[in-house]
Amino acid sequence: SSTDPLSSMAMFGIWCCCSEAPSGTVAVVSTHQSLTNEPPIEATASSGKRGRAGEMSSAGFKATVVKATKDIPLGIHIDLSDGNALHVCGVRSNGPSPVLAYNAIAPAEQRLQPGDYIVSVNGIRGNAPSMAAALKASSTSELEVQRPCLFFRRVTKKPGEKMGLELNYSEKGGSLVITAVGQGAVQRCAPDISMGDRIVSINGLVGSAVQLLEMVSIATDMELEISRRAKPELHAN
Repeated sequence: SSTDPLSSMAMFGIWCCCSEAPSGTVAVVSTHQSLTNEPPIEATASSGKRGRAGEMSSAGFKATVVKATKDIPLGIHIDLSDGNALHVCGVRSNGPSPVLAYNAIAPAEQRLQPGDYIVSVNGIRGNAPSMAAALKASSTSELEVQRPCLFFRRVTKKPGEKMGLELNYSEKGGSLVITAVGQGAVQRCAPDISMGDRIVSINGLVGSAVQLLEMVSIATDMELEISRRAKPELHAN
């Protein structure tokens, strides 16, 4: 039997639609929340690992990003779907942008990069829509940024077993946010996976959130790459 479907709801002030994944193994909340003028992340999975656990630090830092005018795009693609922080899905690499200008003068360990979590914008924290609004409205943005902690967990579903996950995502993003963990394969195989973690690759493949959703719904033996926010010491830029 399938999980109880989630009803349609308003989340973080915008309309979202809820549905079951094709196999009935996860409950899905699609919020379509992102802040970007860039095209969606490529829906074609790329092969190869993005890096083993421990290669990316959980250190935090502060960054100041300045726009000449408030309506200039920042040059980053941001996913709001966990509700509490801004997840950097991509950084524009061509053409001028405020983020590229910041990265050009920042130390290597304090450059904004895909996978980062922006946890505060001009003192606003804990509310992703408010933080995103501040980014758009401000000509100078004081950011607190956390690198992700990445780790891998093997999950194998038994015949007829559900994953036991409720997931949230931005269709323009490249990860799946775990909003709840119930009885199922994940809880049995990887009990340390918890609410707020992000699935960023499956069996070494990365792609759009929709593609990851399809993979997690149909695979029976998978290695999940998990991104988690930590509580780091902040280092001023």
